[in-house]
Amino acid sequence: MATFRARESGSLVIFGSWYLGRAVAEAAELAGWTIAGFVDPEPMQHVTALTAVPDDASVIVAIGDNAMRGFVHDALAIRGRKLASILHPTCVVSPSASIEAGCFLAENAVVRSHATVGRGAILSAGSVVSHDCRIGAFVTLGPNAATAGHVSVGAGTTLGVGASVRPHVRIGRDCDVGAGSGVMRDLGDGAAATGVPARAVRRAASTERRSNWKDNPVW
Repeated sequence: MATFRARESGSLVIFGSWYLGRAVAEAAELAGWTIAGFVDPEPMQHVTALTAVPDDASVIVAIGDNAMRGFVHDALAIRGRKLASILHPTCVVSPSASIEAGCFLAENAVVRSHATVGRGAILSAGSVVSHDCRIGAFVTLGPNAATAGHVSVGAGTTLGVGASVRPHVRIGRDCDVGAGSGVMRDLGDGAAATGVPARAVRRAASTERRSNWKDNPVW
């Protein structure tokens, strides 16, 4: 895992043309990137998807579903694409923090000292990863979600809008923490929880708009 580096720039292709893709594109342009276009097997209306990826372009995956984002990210890595992290100019990252490839940090996201953020993670606007936290690959922190110090969040987990996690709590893989929840105790893999304190609930079915990436011809 590489320690945090200064913001990069260049030509960028975004995999995913829907709402998250639009947010990533806006942040990337503000950070000095040039958007070469979008790849999406079922693009958003008014978006003309690329039929090939320029060889000199970096790429990022802007798909809200954690598992599908991981699938596309790994497919690009296998093919040797250069995976970029996009950091909005207003986000704050400690020089001792580590950010892996393919992450998106939105407006006013904060990553504090000695924290690590795994590949393909999304830190939405106003979210906070406090000191010495470990955020796994393809995690999503919703707007204003926050972890206190020494928290561990497993790969593929989502913390909803405004969710918070007390110090030293461990959250497993593929968990779903509801909006506004307060996680006071450890959660095992695959848990869904909501409330203050957060308690286990039945996982809700996803209604998120998804493209068919399994048959995507452009990599």
